[in-house]
Amino acid sequence: MRASSTPVSVRPTSGGQSLIRSRFRSDAFLLAALAGGLHVWFLGLFLLRGFVYPVGPDAPVYLWWMRLAGADGLSAVPRPGAMALLGVTLGTGVGLPAAVAGVECALGVAIGAAAAALARTGGASRIGWALAGTLAGTFATHLVAGYVSNLIFAVVFVAALVVLDDASRRSVVAAAVLLGAGALAHPLFFLVGAAVLVLAGALAFAREREQTWRALAATIGGATVFGAGWVLLLAGPPVFRTDTSQDAFLRRAGLGDALAHAYRDRLIQRWWRYALSASVPLAAFGVTACRGWVRRALVAWFAVTVAGVAVGAVTAWFPPDRFITFGYAIPILAAAGVTAIVERWSRRRLMVAVAAALTLAMMAGAAIAWLREEPYLKPRAVDAVAVAVGAASGTPLGTPWIFPIDPPSTQMSLVATLLQNVIRATVPPGRIPDVHVIVPPPPPGLSADEEREWSAFADRSAADAARAARGRPAPVVFDIALFDSRHEARRPVCQPPVCRALDGPFTRVADGVSVSAAAIAGRTTGPPDQTLDSSTARVALGAPLVLAVLALVGFGWSSLVARDRPTAVALAPAFGTAAAVLGGVLADRAGLRLTGAGPGLLVLTLAGAGGYLALLAQRRRRAQPTSTLGR
Repeated sequence: MRASSTPVSVRPTSGGQSLIRSRFRSDAFLLAALAGGLHVWFLGLFLLRGFVYPVGPDAPVYLWWMRLAGADGLSAVPRPGAMALLGVTLGTGVGLPAAVAGVECALGVAIGAAAAALARTGGASRIGWALAGTLAGTFATHLVAGYVSNLIFAVVFVAALVVLDDASRRSVVAAAVLLGAGALAHPLFFLVGAAVLVLAGALAFAREREQTWRALAATIGGATVFGAGWVLLLAGPPVFRTDTSQDAFLRRAGLGDALAHAYRDRLIQRWWRYALSASVPLAAFGVTACRGWVRRALVAWFAVTVAGVAVGAVTAWFPPDRFITFGYAIPILAAAGVTAIVERWSRRRLMVAVAAALTLAMMAGAAIAWLREEPYLKPRAVDAVAVAVGAASGTPLGTPWIFPIDPPSTQMSLVATLLQNVIRATVPPGRIPDVHVIVPPPPPGLSADEEREWSAFADRSAADAARAARGRPAPVVFDIALFDSRHEARRPVCQPPVCRALDGPFTRVADGVSVSAAAIAGRTTGPPDQTLDSSTARVALGAPLVLAVLALVGFGWSSLVARDRPTAVALAPAFGTAAAVLGGVLADRAGLRLTGAGPGLLVLTLAGAGGYLALLAQRRRRAQPTSTLGR
């Protein structure tokens, strides 16, 4: 008689089920405590200092990118995936500044949760994966400070590493979608992630070739998702290109040596905050404490981080410190190293004390760096610009708006690009391309390098403003005392017809604010722009609200591939982030502009509903009885 081929299922006893439920409840409680602690970590800065705007030098850039994307579409900005997420989170109703700050903080918490899931998948104990989530979440401080695009990719990349530990085809598809969404947020870091996956796959080739093919398939799939999204965006308006940072200007001006010096100087100045002397030894020791795919992925990530820092420092092709801020393998492996030391030498108090001291050093570096952060968008500057441009709101679109500035700094290209971003974040979306800053000649007493950089910026900004003014209405000049901290009558470098506009006359519209008289003669002042209205309370509400919404949207999707409920909970914000990015891109291509709460709420609802419907369909398929022979 032939034996039946039907597999025998062994059901856990009632006592076993109770034990599993109890363990999962404990894990869920620990995840909630981790998320709560990281929320206190990030929001404490805003509450203690009373900040109303997001922190970090790139935050004003994301504000004006989002306003431009809301008016012209996602194709008009260089980071469409990041703007899709920000636009969708406007559905929370907290307003644009609080939504950006909320996304910053919420994604920092999400990185901690995803890192905890990755360590848990790699075999870490409960204390081990909780520590990994804590160290990775606090290390996220370096990206939470304004680098939203990097944050998005980091969150989805860690989640992709978690799901790739599973051998199912569904997990490969999920990883590809996560990577594709991250690539739409930051294409360059997708290349870094691809390098990590390829190297991790190569490390697995000798023993587990299936992991190699899964890593390659997910990478190719992510590139395909990114390519499809990019093709969709080609149908929209072209990207508005301008210098958004000192690095961009130095690159455009051909000042390669100054750019290399800025990169290396930045790496040296920020080295202490990364606490690498504490984390790297722990990470090296923690490699032996991981297992399987997670170990290979973390080793590959660590190797790519080291190689990236070395190549960046030597060649100045890119800022090397950005590789460090993306190197979450270091805190995750460091947590594994700490737990391994405690488990192996728990009776040796000196070893335990050393491990604890190194852990505190890592967190202290992140804490000091975070407490030094502040918004680059100041309420006084926003109010001054709002009053000035309100007076000139009746001028035709395309009229060049000129802002002379002369801040008390020798790094003119750095300060000028920051102020230009602040101004663009404040003006109405249709006026963003019209904004130009111009600066005076360099003052005496500068070094040769400082004078060369200042002169280059003065000449190029004057040429850009003059080019924009040709064939357009007469430029409008905004004289704002807040942007001229030297309080000197130094005429900016200019070219016709901007020079004629600088000769006045001017009309005073507020204390320290004057506008070209011809621009406001006989015109009605426009209503005040309330897009940047914000408060500390809104920011404090925005972070937990954004995280809760992303987790709710992503839980259905994460449950499709997660091995258990705690992993699904930990990865839910990452899956919600990917769903919001892709949903926002599709909505934008369908003609729905992501402005205000309505469109974002609609996208969030549809994206979340899709995940729960897919989960329901999966459970129904599993519940159907299998066919048997002879029926």
